[in-house]
Formats: sequence, structure tokens, C-alpha cells
Amino acid sequence: MKTTFDLVFARVPYDVVEENQTFRWPLFSIRGLVGLPENFALEGSLSTNVVNFNFVLGPKWRYNFTENLKAYVGADASFFTGRVNAAQFDQSASGWFAAPNVAVGYSFGDVSLTLKGELSYILSVRSRTGDIETSRSSTDFNGWTISGYVEQPLWKDNYMIVGLRMNHIKFYYQTWILAPTFDKYYFVPEAVLGIRL
Repeated sequence: MKTTFDLVFARVPYDVVEENQTFRWPLFSIRGLVGLPENFALEGSLSTNVVNFNFVLGPKWRYNFTENLKAYVGADASFFTGRVNAAQFDQSASGWFAAPNVAVGYSFGDVSLTLKGELSYILSVRSRTGDIETSRSSTDFNGWTISGYVEQPLWKDNYMIVGLRMNHIKFYYQTWILAPTFDKYYFVPEAVLGIRL
């Protein structure tokens, strides 16, 4: 089993936030990968910035091309939920996503490089104001993500991870509170800083 703690910083689209400063509070996340027989694994994560919570779970299958070159094929399901209830402001949202993905990693001794591609499908998203449902959407292609990560040792078997995720998506779940209504794709970069224990 491998456990990773991450900080994720995103730059959300100007059209959605309508202000010059589009960097948001970071997401704190914990991820775990459990090895299973026959090169299978199960990976899960929990991410939050206090207002949003995102749960991800999915199987992976690893193929070893060589001792240094490996690939994973997986399919993740995720559920997000968020709520803000302050004074006269009572908004909430929740939704389900699916993300088939493939990753290729290469180790250069103690340092490894991983490239990952994934597709994003919205299975359902619901928004509410108080007890009134204000919007609902169902199955839709949401876009794609390409990411790259570098891992290097810090001490003993503990590694530092630095990554960059390039999202080309319509709906970025952290922006639900702004009630985005645009039907177009946005570029949402994310910087990742993590420690694998």
C-alpha cells in the first residue's frame, strides 16, 4: 500500500470567476494505492478545501514493458459534494463523474517520470438553493486531462511529487458555487505538490 498527501493549486477560468485573481484556495488530498494480485490495484482519494469534497475510487491494471518502463490502465468513478450555508446564502451541489485513464511511467534510477491522460464524463450534477433544485444535468462528455509528475526520494522510502495537470473541460467541480452556465471548454491548469509515504 502507498499513501500520498497532496496540495493542488488551480487557476480557474476568468469567465467563471469574473475577476483578475483566479487562483483559489488549495485542495488538500490524501490518496492511497493498494496492490492486488495479477498486477491489479485499487486507488482511492479524498480531496477537500472545506467547501468542496471529492471522493475518487477506481481499479488499475499494470503492465511492465521493462523493469523501468510501466503502464497503468484504469477507470475512476468520482463523487463531489459541496455546501455553503451562511446568513441568507444556502447553496449546495453534488455530482458523479467517470474517468477512464492511462498512465505511462519511466524510472531513471531513484527519479521517476509519469505521464497520464484521462477523459472526463459527467454522469450527473445537481445544484440546489435551500431545498429547491436549481439545475440538473446528466451524461455528457466533459473533456480531457493530460498530466505529468516527477517523483524523487526525500528520505528512506518517502518521495516528493511535483506535477502539472492540464485540464480542457467544460465543468470544473470546484466552481459549482459560482453556478457556471457556459457551454464551452476551458483550460484549467493545476499544480500538484505531494509527499508519498
